[in-house]
Amino acid sequence: MIALTIAAGLLLAPALALNAAGWLVDMNTTIPIIVLSIGFSFLLARSQYNELLCLLISSVYGACFALLITAVNQPGGFGQAVIDIFLRLGVWIYDAFTGGVNQDPVVFTLLVSGLLWFLGFNVVWHIFRIDRVWRAILPPAIILITNHLYYTGASNLDPYLAFFFFLTLLLLVRSTLDAREWDWYINQ
Repeated sequence: MIALTIAAGLLLAPALALNAAGWLVDMNTTIPIIVLSIGFSFLLARSQYNELLCLLISSVYGACFALLITAVNQPGGFGQAVIDIFLRLGVWIYDAFTGGVNQDPVVFTLLVSGLLWFLGFNVVWHIFRIDRVWRAILPPAIILITNHLYYTGASNLDPYLAFFFFLTLLLLVRSTLDAREWDWYINQ
């Protein structure tokens, strides 16, 4: 349970730092996506399915959850919000392929939520399935550090970086302790 909390914190730090930096990310969408991603990915990591099948299952559920949570947070009815999201996504794709600029915050939130879903899957998979902690730490760290380095605003992003590094150290201690526990058991 502690490792799941640390995994959620590793993803919350970059998401909250993006919000503090002024990116138009709806935290009412991204925080539930992070929590659902951690929980659902933990179930997949403990299953007997192979990595490719788990990734495909997670992708389908991630897209559905991101769409549903984004639609719930939109004004108006749920059905109209889903249609509106698909229309906005279509306009964004059209603008992307025709050289236009589209700064729709709903589509950006949807894309960031998808990224956070896959990062959640990556973090949980590498912590609980294959025990490669650095593969879990580095992708969210790259987002956090890149945001920190290129941010020129007045907000202080240092607490998010310190929180992330603290959680990283906790995760490394936990992983090392788990690895040593087996050695201690064998060697008595």
